[in-house]
Amino acid sequence: MLGWHINIFRTNAKTHLVYDASTDETRLASWSTGVYGLVWLDNLAKANKILDLGGNGYPCRYTAKASEILPVISSALSSCNSPITIGDKYVLSARDISTLKGDALKISACSPDDQLLIEAWDQS
Repeated sequence: MLGWHINIFRTNAKTHLVYDASTDETRLASWSTGVYGLVWLDNLAKANKILDLGGNGYPCRYTAKASEILPVISSALSSCNSPITIGDKYVLSARDISTLKGDALKISACSPDDQLLIEAWDQS
C-alpha cells in the first residue's frame, strides 16, 4: 500500500447515488494522502458520525452529512499527517502530501444536511 486517493461527492439525497461521477460536477474535493489517511474517517465511523459502507480499497466508501465532513476539508486536513510513498523508495513530508483540490463554490453551496459520498482508492 502506497496511500490513498480520496474523492468527496455530493449525492442525491433520495437515492444516495452520485449524480454523475464521470464528471467533476458533483466532486467537492479530492486529495492524495499516505497509508494512515483514512484514520479520520474510521474515527468518525466509530463515533457513529458517518457510515462506513465498506469496500476493499477499490474503493472504500463512506457516506455522511456535509456537517461532519466539510469542517475537515475546510481545515485542510490538518489531522491527516501521513506521508505518501512515491515509487518504492521516496517519501514526501507530511506537509507536502495534501494535494487538496476543492471547489469553494460547491462546498459553500452545501447545506449541513446534504449527503456526501467519500471514496478512498488504494494507490498500490
